[in-house]
Amino acid sequence: MIFAIILLLSALAISTVAAYFSIVGLALIFSASPIAIMIMGVTLEIGKLVTASFLYKWWNRLNRLFKYYFTASVIILSIITSLGIFGYLSKAYISDSATIYKNEVQIKNKEDQLKVEQQRLDNLLKQQTQRDFAVRRIEREINETQNRILNITTEIGELKSQKSEIGTEIGPIRYIAELIYGDGQMDTIDKAVRLIILSLIFVFDPLAILLVIAANMQIKTVKSKPKIRRFKDSIEIDKDSIFKISSKL
Repeated sequence: MIFAIILLLSALAISTVAAYFSIVGLALIFSASPIAIMIMGVTLEIGKLVTASFLYKWWNRLNRLFKYYFTASVIILSIITSLGIFGYLSKAYISDSATIYKNEVQIKNKEDQLKVEQQRLDNLLKQQTQRDFAVRRIEREINETQNRILNITTEIGELKSQKSEIGTEIGPIRYIAELIYGDGQMDTIDKAVRLIILSLIFVFDPLAILLVIAANMQIKTVKSKPKIRRFKDSIEIDKDSIFKISSKL
């Protein structure tokens, strides 16, 4: 009986966590009515577990219509739960990856600006050697271009430093991406994250349902065991009768 209770508690714990991820994820997907979505999600999660238990207990007595409908309902609700979990975990990752993508775009723009300024500086240096151009104007433009190059280089260094700090937050998943795909670029990291999330959702909700059924099976097994009762033989002696018999003798 203790193992049945452990199974049931484990099933409830996993179901509660899966339900939380699913409900919050669905609320993020349908953000226009989050409260209504949460209420619907709670009721459907409870109904899913109750339906799974009901199917196990009364499977042999249900007609085909009820069997097919209840089974389909549990499967569809599991898919919906998995989609909600996927949305929740994706949102948790996107909040970090979006910052990195923005940082990379800024670095790319600054590097493009740096190339333009360097080309401009090369042209100005070539013009400086020609006597047809005003020397003072060329020198002034060279100084301005060099200052812009210095400022852009400083900004690129600051952006790369920010990228390094942000990258530490997704460091573990970067190593996982390198382990699986042999590359640590952002596109590869996105693939690794999707693979991990899919692995979780394929185990999360089905495991909760199966543990509920397993707990029902264990409880049923415990209840079906024959109970052995031990009785101690007892003899009651009527003292008055003994006295009467002895007096007659």
